[in-house]
Amino acid sequence: MNGKKHLYIILILLIVLALSGLFFYLYTTNLFISSVKARGRADIRQLAVLLEDDSVTAQRTVKQQAALMDAQIIIINSDSYLMADSRKSNSAIAGKYIDADISEAKKHGQTLSSRRDHRAGFYIITVAEKLTVSNREIVISVIYRIRETGQFFWVLLLFLLILSVIVVVLVLAYARLSVLQYRKPLSEFLKFTQSSGGGMNKISVESETPEFLLLAEQFNNLVDRYNHLIISDNKKNSRINTMLAHLKTGMLMVDAENSIIMVNHAAEMILSLNKVHLFKIRDKEQDRNQTLEVILKECLDVNQTYESTSLSVKTPEDILLEVSIDAVFSKYEPNEHSGSLVILQDVTEIRRLERLKDDFVSNVSHELKTPLTIIIGFVETLKSWGNLDSEDRNTALNIIDIESQRLKKLINELLLLSQINGEMGEIRKKLFDPADILGELVQSLEPRALEKSIHTELDVSDALEPFYSVPGWFRQIIMNLYDNALKYSSQNSKVVISLYDMESGNDPKYLVIEVRDTGMGIPPGDLEKIFERFYRGEKRKNRNISGSGLGLTIAQHMAEELKGFIEVESEKGKGSCFRVILPRLKEN
Repeated sequence: MNGKKHLYIILILLIVLALSGLFFYLYTTNLFISSVKARGRADIRQLAVLLEDDSVTAQRTVKQQAALMDAQIIIINSDSYLMADSRKSNSAIAGKYIDADISEAKKHGQTLSSRRDHRAGFYIITVAEKLTVSNREIVISVIYRIRETGQFFWVLLLFLLILSVIVVVLVLAYARLSVLQYRKPLSEFLKFTQSSGGGMNKISVESETPEFLLLAEQFNNLVDRYNHLIISDNKKNSRINTMLAHLKTGMLMVDAENSIIMVNHAAEMILSLNKVHLFKIRDKEQDRNQTLEVILKECLDVNQTYESTSLSVKTPEDILLEVSIDAVFSKYEPNEHSGSLVILQDVTEIRRLERLKDDFVSNVSHELKTPLTIIIGFVETLKSWGNLDSEDRNTALNIIDIESQRLKKLINELLLLSQINGEMGEIRKKLFDPADILGELVQSLEPRALEKSIHTELDVSDALEPFYSVPGWFRQIIMNLYDNALKYSSQNSKVVISLYDMESGNDPKYLVIEVRDTGMGIPPGDLEKIFERFYRGEKRKNRNISGSGLGLTIAQHMAEELKGFIEVESEKGKGSCFRVILPRLKEN
């Protein structure tokens, strides 16, 4: 039986109790009135017998009997004249007496009436009967003023009140027991529903109430579905956050009120934003970010017009940004406008490479055009073969050969650069003597050195051990550095090439190659750029020194593929020192 049924039963009991009390009161009242009626008839019969005696007067008899009966007695004759009244004196007995109860008894033989006198607190019962006494027709009325019925009423009312209090106490006790019965399961429900964390735990209810057991079962089913949704949403959010965090493209989400609601890591770095500072209370003074202000101004226009836009912005840190702004709408009906999506791309490097590419194309075009123009010119000269003496013919052929070799070298450098990256695993390494390769290389470039009267000094360590690596790449690195040293050194200067081991502990761990010249040096602003593809310093261009700007790039890539690196020390007007540090690898 559940609590609702219990409540209905309690209400029914209270109603039955109230109706029973009312019925009991009416029944006892009616029983009391009936007993008073019988008493009144008996008193009237006794009074009639006394009035048969002619020696007594009616008024005197009425007064005596009224005192005995504790009632008021009134007697009238057939003409309604007052014969006696226990409440009046003898002198006041005169005239007709009109009373509804007496008139009713005179007409019908007898009457009975009852009423409450609330002011006096009496219950008034009147018994009247028409009789023939001493051959005279009279009506005797006996009026009882009784307090007992009023006292009984209040006793009954008190009884009902006490009974009601007892019922209320029982109801409260039952309610208390019900609360105690249900409190523990409800407390368990509250504890589980208020649990923190990424999900909810199932509940186990100690109760014999079927409804609670069913509720617990439904709740556990709901917990399973809720936890499944939480796990699914967490995985989805984790994937989205991971993707946004690893995107190299910056992303900003701006709501319809033009406030930033989302920013990924790339955008923070690009715009130099502090996310914590960005999302703090907005009415506080914020550090101005001019780039962000420009972007938000464009977002405001997009939020108003719903038209996409794009712009280029340069940050105070000289970062060139391509910004794309699109209006964003909810994918669910009614597809309301929710803000703007900002895509940020750092194109600084792209634009720089484009400029370098343009410079490279220009340089290569120049490098290709110059020898080709010379070759074409001398080919035209050789067409007049018969008109040329042998010396002119040999001069033309030598120049054509030199320029052809120059073209070949440029093409080979371009091909070599395109093939270096990632080729280390495919090239076979072997053990060789680095001093031998250095000596052969210096000897092959000796004519170049003699052209400018440059003295080349070799400083090779006596304890130098064989080196396990790629001989061709080792030779190419030294050749590019030595070739640059010859190019940019002045007449009658000196170039020093050193080879030595750099030890780590007791064993040599690195092979060091140093190429030091006393040439023009490198301006400080060019030091960070000399290893870039196609880059050539402005000073070198002005001196019309031939080259593609690929030599140092090739040397650096090869050194990195061999797990090494290149250091540069230079002072403008005093020369440069390129230091290549290569790790000694163990022979397989």
